[in-house]
Amino acid sequence: MACTLQIQAEKILEEIAPKPDSAAVSANMKALHDFLEQKLDVRGACLAPELIEQFVEVVTPISDYTYRWKLNTGSKKEKHERADLMAVTGKPVLTFTIDFETAKKYREANKMPHQFRRAAWSDLTVEVYL
Repeated sequence: MACTLQIQAEKILEEIAPKPDSAAVSANMKALHDFLEQKLDVRGACLAPELIEQFVEVVTPISDYTYRWKLNTGSKKEKHERADLMAVTGKPVLTFTIDFETAKKYREANKMPHQFRRAAWSDLTVEVYL
């Protein structure tokens, strides 16, 4: 019963809540982009796995060396509401590249074996979406 009331209340709020204007949405996206760039220095040697587990909802390989991350925004979406990361139309909020030196430092910092060679390395590109 309480769940039904909550769903009805959410539907009513969606109907009466004003739609955000595009300038406000753009400002919020810029603020989020700036925050991510400031807080997540992906060029560092160690990115905590907990950080990825907490904030990255889906990782989708796009090509051999390109991945798209969908950030967890805290709201659970139904299957039909989820974005298809293979066919995105907007720009990512953040894009970064993992080069050989970054991967080498990461492996050293996390005490991983050194079983990869520079000549065989291809840089990885990660696009981050909301």
